[in-house]
Amino acid sequence: MSDEFEIIAEWVIRKLKDIDLSSADLTEIIRWVLYSLGVKDLGIDIYLYLRSVGRATSTEIAEKFKISPTTARRYLEQLHTLGLVDYIGREYHLTRKNIASCIRDILIPRIKSILEDIAKVAESVYKEERIEKTMLSKEDIDRLVLAPVRREIDKTLREAKHEALREIKKLFSTAGEIGPEIISNTLSRIFDALSESLRKLGERAYNIGILKIEPTPQVRGLSIVETPDLIKYTVYSDYRLQAHQLRYAKEKGKRVIIRVFGTLYIDKDVTSDLADIIEEIYVYGEVIGPREILKFLSDRIRGPGSVQYY
Repeated sequence: MSDEFEIIAEWVIRKLKDIDLSSADLTEIIRWVLYSLGVKDLGIDIYLYLRSVGRATSTEIAEKFKISPTTARRYLEQLHTLGLVDYIGREYHLTRKNIASCIRDILIPRIKSILEDIAKVAESVYKEERIEKTMLSKEDIDRLVLAPVRREIDKTLREAKHEALREIKKLFSTAGEIGPEIISNTLSRIFDALSESLRKLGERAYNIGILKIEPTPQVRGLSIVETPDLIKYTVYSDYRLQAHQLRYAKEKGKRVIIRVFGTLYIDKDVTSDLADIIEEIYVYGEVIGPREILKFLSDRIRGPGSVQYY
């Protein structure tokens, strides 16, 4: 397979005898770490030289260590692959003086990304072995596995539809004004019924045939959809939005959109800098939260529902 790949980067990890940190000086520790990462003595000397002078070109390094510029670049590229050295134009410099930070923030993610790609390919081996082991034709799979699941799905949707119609009929036969609380309670019962039906379907489907179908998790009154750019909340019952959820979205660089059919409570620990990532709250039911936060979000709150302050 030597002609089917190109070596872009290689890593060598050596298991060395533990170093005595109580007696070792800084240079000894650096040499131990770099040698553990597969850097040879000359490469370590080049790293230490850059650490002392700040920056240098490959030509300057070649002259310093009496090697060719090509050899100097080879060592520098190894240090760059490890995340220890970077360059601007022709000059090389340390990425950071903190080697541990380079390993954790640059080297480990690089290696992890490559290993995850290899693991994804390896998963296909398991899938192929599983398919070969079943020895089922497409017709057998459709008859034994997919057809029963389709029947269960049809039944589940019919039951959910009937439950929704019953609840809607009750809603419009109710005397008096139809307010957010009535809408919230009605939608809560509808979606709880659908959730329960899907959960039962998941439990049945899990043991159908040879292909395993994971049970559908039961989530009452809430839908959360996360995309590369957004997190979309749809609240059908009662739900409390907490600071850590908005902090997660902010750290991931994602905006938040919320649709409220039931009641949304915004926690008191939500601050304006966290609330700022909320792009829109569309209210059919009601939103209850701190006055200063709801005032801050006033131009992003829309819909016919009600807004109440703590």
